[in-house]
Amino acid sequence: MFLFGYKLIVKYFRRRKYGKIEQENGLTLIEKVILEKISIGKSYHTIAEELFISKDEVQRNIREIYQKLQHRKIE
Repeated sequence: MFLFGYKLIVKYFRRRKYGKIEQENGLTLIEKVILEKISIGKSYHTIAEELFISKDEVQRNIREIYQKLQHRKIE
């Protein structure tokens, strides 16, 4: 899943850097934190440990991120 989402993550942070991300992107604080961590290459396991949540919870949040940012695996 990470490889498919890499382009989405890069696009998100590039847009954010240039101020083009709308405040209404619908991401929760935890989703934003997880998105930042995967953008710097952290594994699901490491993210889970750092945030004191389960790996399953990390994966669920990532699915939610993809859905909210209208990402599909086939791109």
